[in-house]
This record gives sequence, structure tokens and C-alpha cells, in this order.
Amino acid sequence: MKILDWLLGGRPEQHGFHGGLHLPAHKAMSTQQPAQIHPLEPRYILSLRQRDGNWLEPLCHIGDAVLKGQAIAQASTPAGLMLHAPTSGIIADIAPQPDIHRSGEAALSIIIEADGKDQAAAPLPPLDENTPPHLLRERIAFCGIAGLGGAGFPTARKLANQANILLINAAECEPYISCDDMQIREHAAAIVRGAQLSAYIVHAQEIVFGIEDDKPQAIAALKQAIENSDDTRIKLSVVPVRYPSGNSRQLIELTLKRRLPADAHAADAGIICHNSATMKAVHDALLLGIPLIERYLSITGEGIMQPQNRIVRLGTPIAALIAAAGGQKAGTRLLIGGPMMGEPQHSQAAGIGKTTNCLLLLPMPSEQAATDCIRCARCSDACPISLMPQQLYWYSRNLEEKKLNQYRLFDCIECGICASVCPAHIPLVQYYRDSKSALRSAARDKAAAERAKARHEAREARLEREAAERQAKMQAKREALQQRSQGGDKQANQAIAEAAQAAKREAHAANAQRHLGNFDPTTGTRSMPNPAQTGLAPQALSPEDSGKQSAIEAAKARAAAKRAARQQQLSPEEQAAAEKQTKIAAALAKAEARRAQRQAENSENSIKNNKEEKHIANKQAAIEAAKARAAAKRAARQEAAAENTAAHSEPNVVAEREAKLAAARAKAEARKAVRQHEASSNSGADENTAAHSEPNAIVEREAKLAAARAKAEARKAARQHEASSNSGADENTTTHSEPNAIEEREAKLAAARAKAETRKAARQHEASTDNNADESTAAHSEPDATAEREAKLAAARAKAEARKQARQAQRNSGEPS
Repeated sequence: MKILDWLLGGRPEQHGFHGGLHLPAHKAMSTQQPAQIHPLEPRYILSLRQRDGNWLEPLCHIGDAVLKGQAIAQASTPAGLMLHAPTSGIIADIAPQPDIHRSGEAALSIIIEADGKDQAAAPLPPLDENTPPHLLRERIAFCGIAGLGGAGFPTARKLANQANILLINAAECEPYISCDDMQIREHAAAIVRGAQLSAYIVHAQEIVFGIEDDKPQAIAALKQAIENSDDTRIKLSVVPVRYPSGNSRQLIELTLKRRLPADAHAADAGIICHNSATMKAVHDALLLGIPLIERYLSITGEGIMQPQNRIVRLGTPIAALIAAAGGQKAGTRLLIGGPMMGEPQHSQAAGIGKTTNCLLLLPMPSEQAATDCIRCARCSDACPISLMPQQLYWYSRNLEEKKLNQYRLFDCIECGICASVCPAHIPLVQYYRDSKSALRSAARDKAAAERAKARHEAREARLEREAAERQAKMQAKREALQQRSQGGDKQANQAIAEAAQAAKREAHAANAQRHLGNFDPTTGTRSMPNPAQTGLAPQALSPEDSGKQSAIEAAKARAAAKRAARQQQLSPEEQAAAEKQTKIAAALAKAEARRAQRQAENSENSIKNNKEEKHIANKQAAIEAAKARAAAKRAARQEAAAENTAAHSEPNVVAEREAKLAAARAKAEARKAVRQHEASSNSGADENTAAHSEPNAIVEREAKLAAARAKAEARKAARQHEASSNSGADENTTTHSEPNAIEEREAKLAAARAKAETRKAARQHEASTDNNADESTAAHSEPDATAEREAKLAAARAKAEARKQARQAQRNSGEPS
């Protein structure tokens, strides 16, 4: 039998909700015998893929031993569910495996090798209406209860909303599927009890069971369970068979006679809808402490040898279930779910999940090519949501998001009625699913971009806020410091003014005492201070320097007073920090002072060494000059004597020339010595260069005068000697050797005395120059006068010696031989 044949046999109904089809049930083939408990399998495959596309987080590792009911994975998102081991065994692997998913892609899965013991973990303690609702919800969430009707929405999240009516969906409208029917027959009391606990959690005042009229045994079991519960809140509503009456909107319209707006949810109307199998799982979790590890499953269709219902563990491979039902017939295909909303499954190695309610094996359909839409509007007439499938088809082909939203694409429940009644055989539902997937992906990308933008903006706002807070704190600190410093301004200013006045008075008193001396009231006189004691000696400060020193002292006093005032206003911690900073500054200043002192000592030592070296050089130069002069004089006398003895024709000219040469040499040596002495004096007192120019010029001038006088005396003595030599030449030509020797000795003595006088004058002038370099400019008058007197004395001594030599020479020349 072709599926399209019996699908086209249905016709839209005109009562109840809009559209819909009355389809052949095909349920009896799997309800002829009670549900069988499927035996343990050696291997279980549990997918970690969540309904929202995210992944569960494993709580176990490869090689771990697990017990039945032990948690092996936890949710990573609010839409996730806890996952538990269906039996005891070893975690053989955590790897990608085939999965039950419309994409056909493999999913990361936990593989358990069963040990055959089926040893269960200790059950959780039972909970009932005496437990707060939030604790019941936590138990339901921990046990991994999900909507078992096909959507797989977390039950705990649904029960978080309060409602007036709790609607239990037992319609099971899709053909071939009969697992809920068999479960109601066998566990009606547990389902009713689970509904009562759920109503307690959401504070529902009414519990309504909705079931189609083609399930008489299930209806009877429910009636009996409701009567046994003695709960007046519970009602049973039997609705006619009509696809898709099992959808929540249609069931609400059929049982409660309410039609929800297109943009409203059932919770908005105070209604919460749950599947009957979910109520059985809630009962087991709360009262028995057993997590969701098994479910009822229909294995049916024309392609299976033995259609039936089984109670199977989650993760049981599909191939094992098909084999347990007698195997698959040739030329058939496998669907997960019913013929209208089921998805093709290509791999039988995948393990069943929590939302797997049916393994449907049907004959392969005949290939029928799709043709163009003729706009017959059959799809619109049959749509239970009152949509326009033909318009959605056109806009889905081009993925026009605005138009798809305008024609309410996401209201489509994918029931498949439109595709089943389409004479053009267009796979309308597949178009809608692809469009929904693309729009959801775009929405996720947009939401991710918005979240990233929000994070960026939040970060920028946080950085700006932190910067503003830091600025405010800094400003507050500055204002606090300013207030503390200004708080004691009155006392601080007064202390500063008093300290400044006291410093000024002390400075003026000190200056007055240094200048005027001490007044004696007994005698009425004023004793003048000693210049060396008062500092008015050459190194005394000028009035301007004294005023500067007073100002410096006053500034120091003001700074000390301000510092003391600030320390009085500071806290102990701030005072400690200020003292620490003061100590550091003092240490740095002390180090700088020591370094400056060392540099000054080094400079002074170098200056002293330079002075000593220059002094030694000057003495050596003076000695060499004296030697040269003595040698010149001796050579001149010897030559003159020789010339007088040999020939007296030109004695005067030769003697005069030699005397000029000796005088020129002496003059040159004197100038050289003066220049060297000036250079040494100038390098030892750089700051007093201008003050030394005048005394140096005087010394040079006196030296030149002394040299000129010595030259004149030498010339005069030479002329007198020539005259005496000429007058007695005839008589005493043979007796000149003795007077010449005497003259030579006298010349040497005179040169030695002149040399000693020169050394003495140089030392005295040097001492006076050093004193002038260290003292102030006002103290140069005394050393200059001393140098001038010494120069005059030296010149007088030289002149007297020259005169004495001349007289001696005259006496020697006048005596008879």
C-alpha cells in the first residue's frame, strides 16, 4: 500500500480547529500484545548532542566504571538535559558515533560496555507534595526529564511557570505510533499521580487529560485511575480522531474550546501542556528516585516482521531493536517518528534518545517528480494553523526573510498535511524546514554579534567608569590635601611670619654688631670689633650678601614652619610617609654635599700642586737667569782684561757692547720671570683676575726700573774702570790679573746677593698673591704696598752694591802695583 493512497483518502474536516485530516490509524498492528522489556545489550551509545545544537559536558572518562542511573553528562545550556547511564558497565570510549538527527551527521557520544550485572546506584529519596515546589523542580531537572512527545523541551523549565490548567496530551494523533497508548494501559495510575505532582508544582486548579476516541483500552484505564485518585480537579476529555489533534494548540481548542492567538503561547493563557509519558517519568523521578533511562518505543510498520511496543534503555542501538522485532523486510525504509512528521534514518548503528518514540519501517515510496504549483489552495484549506503554504513556498525558494516572517513561517508545526495533499508533489515541509534553519542560523549570528557589541560597549563603559572613578578619587585626594593644608593656614602663616621677623631681627642685629661694635654703658664708648672676628676682614660679606643670607634664613624658617603645620594636620600614616621622604631628601643632600666637598678638595689640591710646580719652575728660571748673567759678566770682564793687555785701542767700545749685551740678557730674564709669575698668580685666583692686574703691573714696572738702574750702574762702573785702566796702563800692564780676580769675586758676591733678594721678593709676592686669591677684592691694598716696598728695597740694595763695586774698582786701579 502506498502512503499517498491513504493520505489522499483523507479529507479536511469542517468542525473543531481549522483544517486537519482524518487519516487511517494503523495502530492496531503494534497493540496486539503488551509491551516487552528489551533485554540488556552489550553496548550502549548515548549521544551528547542537545536539542538546541549544543553539547552536553561529560562527567566521566574513558575507563571509568559506572552504575545504572549514575549521571554521566551534564547540561551546558538551559535547554540541555542531564544524561544517566542506562546500565552498569565501563566507559569504553567517548567519540563521534552515528546519531538520530535529520542532518545525518555523527555526534560525540559516550559508549558504555555493559558488564551484565545491571547494578543500579542508590535511588534518591522520594519527594511529594510535602516538599517545596522548587525542590521538586530541581529533582526533575537532575533526573533529566524531557518532553517525551517529540519536542524534548526540559520539563523542569516548563514547570517553572505557574498555570491554572494542566493539560495532559494523550491524543497520540499520528498514525502507526502507539507507545503512549500502551503506556497508559499499563501505567495509568502512575501517569495520574505524576500529573497531580506537576499540578502541585505549577499551582494548577484543573487537570485535563485529552485523548482520541480510537483508544478505548487507554480511556478505560485512565477513567479507573482518575476514580481511584479521588481528585476532583482531574477531568478526562475524549476528542475525535483527527490529525493533528495531538498538537498543543489544536488540543487546547478541542478540549478547552479556546483558540490561542497566533502570536501567543499556551503559558500566556495560563495553560501548561505535557505529554502523558512525561508524567510517568515525573512520577518515577519524584516518588521512586529513578532518572530517565528508559522509555516506551513503537517498532511498527509494514516493513517490520513483528510490529510491537517495547520498553527500551536509552542508547540501545536501532539495529538491535529491529532484530528483536523479527527484522526488516526487503525494500523498506526507516523513519524515526510517524509517517507525517518522521525523519529518515540512514544508519541503524545509532542509539535511541529520549525523544525517539517510534521506529517506522515503510515500503519505499514511488518516485514522483515535483511539478509547478498550480495554486489550487488545497494546502491552505488543510493547514491546521490557517497559514498560506503556497506563499511560504514562493518566499522560501528565495529566502525572503521579511516576507517569511510576514506569513508566519515559524508558526508552522511541520505536520506535513500541506505536502500530503499537494497534487504537484512539492515537498513543502522540506522547504519550510530549510528556511527555518537558515533564518535561525542568521538569528544566532546576529544575536552573537549583538552580544559581542554589548560586551564591547559594556567594556568601554566600564573603562570610562573606572577612569572617572580614578579621576574622582584623585580629585578628592587633592581637595582633601588642600583642605588639610589650608586648615592650619592661619596658625601656619602666623608661625611663618613670627619666624621670618625673628630671623630678620637676628640678621640686622648681627650686621649692626659687626659694623658698629659693642656699646659699653659704663664708659659711654663703643668698642669696635676685631675685623678677623666679625668677618669684616678681607673675607667679610658685603651688605647685599648679608641681606641675601638673612632672606635665605627667613625662607628656611618659613619652610620649617609650613612643614611643621602640615605635619600637625597629617594622619600618623601620612606623617610617617612625610618623615620618610624628608630622611631620603636629607640623605641625598648629604651625599651631594660630600661629593661637592671631595670635588673641592681635589680642585684645591690640584691648584696647590700647580702653584708649587709653577713656584719651583719660577725659582729654577731665576737661578738659570742669575747664572747666565754671572757668566756674561765674567766673560765680559775676562775679554775686557785680555783686550786691555793686548791692545788698548778699542777698550771702551768693546766694554760698552758687552755691558749692553749683559744688560739685555738680564732684562729679558727679568721679563720672563715676571710673566711666569703673573701666569701662576692668575691661575691660582681666577675669580680675582681683575683685581690682580694693577699690582702685577706695579711689580713689573718696579722690576724694569731696578733693571734699568742696575744697567746704568754697570755702565758707570765700566766707564770708571776703563778710565782707571787707561791711566795706569803703562805702569801696571803686568799686574792686572789680581784686580781682575778680585773683581770676579766681588761680581759673584753681588750676583749671589741679587739672586737672594730676587728669591725673597718672589716669595713675598707669591704669598701676597695667594692671600689675595682667597680673600675678597677689598683686601688687595696691603699686599700690593708690601710688594712695592720690597721691590724698592731690592733696587736700592742693587744700586748700593753697584756703587760699592765701582768705588772698590777705583781704589784698586789707583793703587801702585
